[in-house]
Amino acid sequence: KPGDDFEIGKTQWHPHQKKRLKEAAQPTVTALAVAIESDSITIAELRTYGIREVKTLNRAGSGKSTGGEELKAFYSRTVKQLIDVHIKNAIIVVIGPGFLKEDFVAVGKNDAPEIFEGCVVENSGQGGMTGIHEAISRGTLPKAVARIKIQEEMAAVEKLREALSKDMATYGMMEVGNAIRAGAAKSMLILSEKTRSKEGRKLMNLANRNRTSIIEVSSHHHGGEMLAGLGDMAVVLRYRLT
Repeated sequence: KPGDDFEIGKTQWHPHQKKRLKEAAQPTVTALAVAIESDSITIAELRTYGIREVKTLNRAGSGKSTGGEELKAFYSRTVKQLIDVHIKNAIIVVIGPGFLKEDFVAVGKNDAPEIFEGCVVENSGQGGMTGIHEAISRGTLPKAVARIKIQEEMAAVEKLREALSKDMATYGMMEVGNAIRAGAAKSMLILSEKTRSKEGRKLMNLANRNRTSIIEVSSHHHGGEMLAGLGDMAVVLRYRLT
């Protein structure tokens, strides 16, 4: 009846489900990424399970020489926007090429030291969302930001890509199952949707019994799209299969 209290219980929890519950208890937004270019800046939320673009700001005009917005003024305007969208305890991650990001951080620390304290600076050859994905996929963000599960997922997919190029990975349900049974599978990547299927649960139980680590990958980013193209699951091998 409306207003009644009740509890929902489960007698058996799989290891990957316990891990997911633990991760779900973490803050949803762990960082704000700021991708710097000379004429545009993209702000995005780095969430536990994905990236959400907040806004892109464009520099007015084309620079001081033509009566456009000065770079420092553009940076200050961006910092004001960051103050508006910043969530408590979220770390600022500044991404971009060369000196641009360093100059932006200097303006940020001057205009809003309270949110730029402990900010992280990452190199990227590109701007916008592409640059943000590039920086995250390297898996080198410090521990304070590494709570972002998408970083773990994208780094794992990048390792899978490298392993495939060296014939040290395989994919597809039958191939994955055979590799795990043979004890050759070091880690298994599986699309989130597949973990809820009978076949997916069977393979995860098999992986747990054979010392194969399991990495659940969301379909809501580039890494998940790649894994979906490989049949929703793949394994990185300990040794080549003959």
